[in-house]
Amino acid sequence: MHDAVLFIYIFFQVTLYATLSFRDNNYKKKNPHRCFAFP
Repeated sequence: MHDAVLFIYIFFQVTLYATLSFRDNNYKKKNPHRCFAFP
């Protein structure tokens, strides 16, 4: 795999994970009984 492609892939994964965990934290504040946030 090319370095640039790998970098973009990792960056995308990290951004996606950060977005999901941020959304999950906001969701937990509103709905403490739920474990995961769904879009």
